[in-house]
Amino acid sequence: HSQKMAHVDLKLSNLLLGSDFNLKITDFDNSYLIGDVMITSRGTKFYRAPEVYKNDCEDPMAADIYSAGIILFVMMTGFLPYAEDEVSLMKLLAKENQREFWEVQATSFKENNKPSNFPQEFKDLFWSMTRVDPSRRVSIESIKKSAWYQGAIYSTQQLKAKMREKLSEKIKNQHPKLY
Repeated sequence: HSQKMAHVDLKLSNLLLGSDFNLKITDFDNSYLIGDVMITSRGTKFYRAPEVYKNDCEDPMAADIYSAGIILFVMMTGFLPYAEDEVSLMKLLAKENQREFWEVQATSFKENNKPSNFPQEFKDLFWSMTRVDPSRRVSIESIKKSAWYQGAIYSTQQLKAKMREKLSEKIKNQHPKLY
């Protein structure tokens, strides 16, 4: 966004980690550069903002914030917050019924044997990023000021050690006969 560009198709498969564990964003073929006549991207199902889905996007930067909120949710929970054809959860978002939305999510997490006790700071940030009305979505500046964003940060060395540990765990779980 600082380069006057919106991606308009942010999703997990467009995010890569470099060997230094720095985030790399890829696939800018449908991006929007400020001054472009029209937005051509339709986004990707499950990650796209409602206005992108409806082909009525006037603020592609706000659409990216929405998609980043979905990515945040998936990274924290391991699940998408809803499916586009799952009307009940989308209605809760549209009605801005945060309490009921998280109750439905908690039930789903328990059914899948996943933890459901997420920090309120995460819930607040997700909610502010995924408001249905793009004019009410949080800005990147506000995200950076949020309590969740301001939480603990690993040093470069700590991050590398933590990532190596996670990768080793994943390999052990996928190939237990090797260990």
